[in-house]
Amino acid sequence: MESVRRHFYRVTAALAAVLLLSGLAVAGNYVFTIRGEKTYLNGHAILVKGLRCSNALISDQETQELIDNLDTFAQYGVNTVSVYFMGSRFGDVKGYNEAATLNPVYAGRMGRIIEAADRRGMMVLVGCLYWSTYSKKEGYYNYINIGVYTDAMKAEQIEQTKAHLSRGEGYMLASTWLQGISPYGPNQTPGGDGTQAHPGIKLVAGIPPRRLRPIHAPPIELHRES
Repeated sequence: MESVRRHFYRVTAALAAVLLLSGLAVAGNYVFTIRGEKTYLNGHAILVKGLRCSNALISDQETQELIDNLDTFAQYGVNTVSVYFMGSRFGDVKGYNEAATLNPVYAGRMGRIIEAADRRGMMVLVGCLYWSTYSKKEGYYNYINIGVYTDAMKAEQIEQTKAHLSRGEGYMLASTWLQGISPYGPNQTPGGDGTQAHPGIKLVAGIPPRRLRPIHAPPIELHRES
């Protein structure tokens, strides 16, 4: 949990820099905190149920598409999205200047997402670095099988999500559908059921409603009075 706290403080510092560079003067309606091993939003215990939208800063269009779909994601029980200043390993987002400062164009896009999420009582995990070898093929610069999942993969994903939520750990879903780059993505919409004909991540609909249901944001007043 100590590592989680350190990560939270780093994210808090990154958020402050984003708000300054994007020109946002309002601190927001919601505050995320950690007490012991529990996470809270405006003083209400909350379990993170999120999606990794790493490449949402690639363009103004992608940023707006994510914002336009936040309400849809919330209906699936999603209360968090993660967005990365360098995109995914294929996104090549240049979110940093050579002087290690934030690029104001990408900081502005991040600020728009944070502000839109705050209006809905949702959280944004601001990612700084992203690197991995998963879903790579030599000579091909993109994710493979974007938004396409076998029945076994769908079942495993649903079971993993249920297991994490049952342990009270929260879960962030990473998918090729959300993070793939042009011409197949990124896709800031749920898409289809993960078949070849209908790629997407609506497979999360297979999670029992008691595990994943529309979010209900905590009252704003709790934060304002604290």
